[in-house]
Amino acid sequence: MPAGRAATGSSLLFLVLWACAPTPSPADGHDDLVLFASDANDAGDILAVPLLGGPLQMICAGPGPQGSPRIRPAQQSGVYADFATDPAEARRLPGCESLGPFDGEALPVWLPQSDRVSAGNAESGDVTLASALGRPAAAPVIMSDAIERYPAWSGDETRLAFARRTEAGWSLVVHEMATGQERVYLDGATYLGHPAWSPNNDRLAFDMFVDGDAEIFTLELASGEARRWTARPGHDLASAWSSTGQHLVFTGLPADSEARDIFRIDLGSGAITNLTTSPANETGPVILPASWLED
Repeated sequence: MPAGRAATGSSLLFLVLWACAPTPSPADGHDDLVLFASDANDAGDILAVPLLGGPLQMICAGPGPQGSPRIRPAQQSGVYADFATDPAEARRLPGCESLGPFDGEALPVWLPQSDRVSAGNAESGDVTLASALGRPAAAPVIMSDAIERYPAWSGDETRLAFARRTEAGWSLVVHEMATGQERVYLDGATYLGHPAWSPNNDRLAFDMFVDGDAEIFTLELASGEARRWTARPGHDLASAWSSTGQHLVFTGLPADSEARDIFRIDLGSGAITNLTTSPANETGPVILPASWLED
C-alpha cells in the first residue's frame, strides 16, 4: 500500500492505532475499505480500515491538516484535501500527488460518470458545476434565494440531492436535471445534511438533528419514509454506503471518549460496530474498493 509523502509525527502512536484496531471478522472477504481523515500524528493523515474490521493502514501522511476524502468514480480513485498549503490542494489517493488548488473550505464533489466537479457555495447558497477542478462553473446548477449545500449526484447523474435551508428550516431536495422538477422531503427540519445515494439510487442516507444531536437516517425516495438508525449521545455525521448497500459507515463519538471514531451500521440487523478505537479524531469516511488503491 503506497504511503505517498514521507510520514511525519509519532510512529509509535501509529503502532498503537494498529494494535487497537478490531480483529477481522472470520467472514471477512469483502473488497471494501473505509478511508478517513485522522489527526493521530498531531498533523493530518488519511488512513483506511477494512469495512468488516481489521488493522488500520496508512494511505497518505502529511505535515498539516487533511480534509475528508472524496470518491472520484470515473478515475477509480479517491481524492482528499491538503490544507497545509495555501491555497489548499486536492491530492489523489493513493499516490498523494497534487491535482491542483481549489477554492473554499471544502473539497468539491466529483460526479459519478463525467468526472466533472460540483460544489455548494456557502456564501451565495448556489450549487455549481465545473468541467474540471480549478475551472470556473459555466452557470450555477441550482440558484435560489435559499442556501443549498452538500450536493450529491445519483449514479447516472440524472438527479441531484442536496440540503436546502430557508427561513422555515432545512429540507432534503431531489432535483431532476432534465426537467428541473424537485421533490422536497422533511421540510422544516432543525438541521440536516450530507445526503449520500445508495448503490441502486433508491435511497438517501443523511444526518438530521433530533433533540440537539445529529443522527443517521435513510430515506426511501419512492415513499418518502425516513428511518432512523442511530440514537446515541453526540453528533453522528457524514455517512457513506458500502458497494452492496448492506452497510453504512459514519463519524461518531464513542461512549467513553471525546475523540471521534468511525462506525459501521449493518442495515440488516441494525447493529452498530466501532471500526476504530484510537485516541485520535477520525472523520469523514468514504468507502472504496481495495482494488482502487493497488499499484
